[in-house]
Amino acid sequence: MAMNNAQSGKLFYVIGASGSGKDSLMNFARSRLASVGKIIFAHRYITRPPEVQGENHVYLSNEEFKHRKKQGFFFMHWESHGLCYGIGSEINLWLANGYDVVVNGSRAYLSTALEECPETQVILVSTSTEVLRKRLLKRNRETPEEIEKRLHRATLLCNIEHRQLITLNNDADLAQSGAEFIKILTNFDSREANKPALRPASNPMQIKFLGTGNAPGVPVRGCTCDACIRANTITSYRREPCAALVEIGPAKILIDAGVMDLKKRFPEDTLAAILLTHFHPDHVQGLFSFRWGGREKIDTFCPVDAEGCSDFYKNPGILNFKSLHPFDDFDIAGIRVTTVPLVHSRPTLGYCFEHPSGKLAYLTDTEGLPQKTAAFLCNWKPDLLVLDCSYPPSEQIPRNHNDITMALKFFAEIKPKKMLLTHIGHQLDVWLNNHERELPHGLEIVRDNDVVTLER
Repeated sequence: MAMNNAQSGKLFYVIGASGSGKDSLMNFARSRLASVGKIIFAHRYITRPPEVQGENHVYLSNEEFKHRKKQGFFFMHWESHGLCYGIGSEINLWLANGYDVVVNGSRAYLSTALEECPETQVILVSTSTEVLRKRLLKRNRETPEEIEKRLHRATLLCNIEHRQLITLNNDADLAQSGAEFIKILTNFDSREANKPALRPASNPMQIKFLGTGNAPGVPVRGCTCDACIRANTITSYRREPCAALVEIGPAKILIDAGVMDLKKRFPEDTLAAILLTHFHPDHVQGLFSFRWGGREKIDTFCPVDAEGCSDFYKNPGILNFKSLHPFDDFDIAGIRVTTVPLVHSRPTLGYCFEHPSGKLAYLTDTEGLPQKTAAFLCNWKPDLLVLDCSYPPSEQIPRNHNDITMALKFFAEIKPKKMLLTHIGHQLDVWLNNHERELPHGLEIVRDNDVVTLER
């Protein structure tokens, strides 16, 4: 499974030993590319005062750096040689808007960067030992013994492997190496074509998260918590009410309708079906205007609920409501769908999708799981489990929605290959600022516009 931001740009992560000429290459490319096309060179935030001939970075005091780190304003951050380095979270917005972003990275942080962004393109700037020795001697910053130690570390730096690693030899003059560097940054599609295919020949099943927030969303109106302040400033941290889109090739299946711009997103005849987990307003509000207009009816599957929501049953418009019971199964666009009961204040169903490319379970809203649902999932063995989790750990059992403690329990019990948490509240986002890295491998937080492709 590969997760990425929909319509996102490419992230280039550039590493290289001291003296390899990495900074010179980046300055060369920046001067020629930064004002053309859709490519941005991210400035680093460093606790080192700027130098006239040094990197064009943003200086922060130690106190400023710690404060920004605590507020979640860094997309990446690390320490090296007594200094703190950060890449600002503004690159989330750039990537989401289709810009390619180039960052000056750290070898020590590489594994973490790849865990957070698996599709990152890594560029290793290397030189031969003799060329690097001459450059280091010419700098006259270190003793010959210190230089030999640095050369040894540079050798270790080159001994890394990754399916998306490109090595750029920088023994040549800056104009020649710089031209090759620019070619890599502006022509990566041709390299992708030469790689082994990562997807099966047939269309895989894909899920796009249109919204990942609970009813208030993030930011909450008038709230001044860290998560809401950040979301007011950085759009990529905002959360719209829950909704998702399952796709197989051209077929699109909408799960819930919390987002309000459905008419814009889905012109006439673009949806194969709509699946409603339940009838709370934050999960159906987008349908109130969407139901009017159009010629073709849309099968709208839902749990048995005599109340529905407002006048939907009386005035359904194009919505062709079809009631479902727990453990019903049916086919949509070549996907086998099975319903499972959930625990909520209204009749609520989760949906389990089975396709040759994988098994996906989408479970929201729920407080825990009924025993029969948990048993079904343990036997069914989902490749991807999307689970409701609105709250941070709590001493009391939360009402209507899971907290992190309950989510961890089901992750250990069901053992999906991957689990994503959705229906996030702002209190949980605050908790995640300091604890997200503590989550076990395979359990992640999903954000609006994230896309996951199931591949076996």
